[in-house]
Amino acid sequence: IVCMPIVISFHSKDSEQYHCLYIILTCLFFIFDIILRAFTICYDKGLPLKDKFELIKRQFTLSTFMELFSIFCGIIIALSFLSEQESPYILEEDGWPRMALLLFYQQIMNILQYFDTIQHQLKLSKLSNSFIELLKLVFLILLIQHFCCCLWVVIGEYKQRQDTINWLKRVEGEPWQNVYLESFYFMSVTMFTVGYGEIVPTNPIEKIFCICYMFLSTMQLSFSVNTIGTILTQIKENNEKIRQKMTCINEYMREKQISQSLQYKVREYFN
Repeated sequence: IVCMPIVISFHSKDSEQYHCLYIILTCLFFIFDIILRAFTICYDKGLPLKDKFELIKRQFTLSTFMELFSIFCGIIIALSFLSEQESPYILEEDGWPRMALLLFYQQIMNILQYFDTIQHQLKLSKLSNSFIELLKLVFLILLIQHFCCCLWVVIGEYKQRQDTINWLKRVEGEPWQNVYLESFYFMSVTMFTVGYGEIVPTNPIEKIFCICYMFLSTMQLSFSVNTIGTILTQIKENNEKIRQKMTCINEYMREKQISQSLQYKVREYFN
């Protein structure tokens, strides 16, 4: 999820060995995940399936075949990085196959399902669940910024190859890490409506992208503010319930003239 947009967007020769490693590790992880799911027990009408053939048949759906296809494409692309020639730009004729790496993004649904399963099995409190939802929101915001900043790099390089003025003039000759940082910085100040003005769109395509990104950011910010407000309300309500319970317990202990040491232990237990 994190590495694939970088692999697609940046294609300098000095970074291709790392990109190859990322892809190979991702493919190995997905292969292990498919094998693990193939032998994970399934239930039919509340009873576990014991037939291995039926079990594998249920696991290998269209989504699984798409995963296998993405793994195959990933291995082919990783092997192409091992060649002596520099890989072509993504929007050139020979660079389009790298777009197949976007198929890895279908794993997001599996990852979210795993997180939900773990979250339910842990039987966390409402407060803990609220914090987890907040972390999910932060991850979603960072993921959107990450994906858009890589797309911003692709657009800048596309105009650069056309000898058109573009935002990459600011970081020309810099290593890809600095280019990524500048792009992520621009996406951040745009999403959070800060806009210092160091980086600006300089051609029609960049302006169109920024307009679309600002619309997306507006919706994301509205959703984020609403979600954060809901989470904070839940946390406040939970703390208020705990405070009310502690007040009742303290009053009861005072009425029964319970010793201070025992009162302290009771309060520590509920805290």
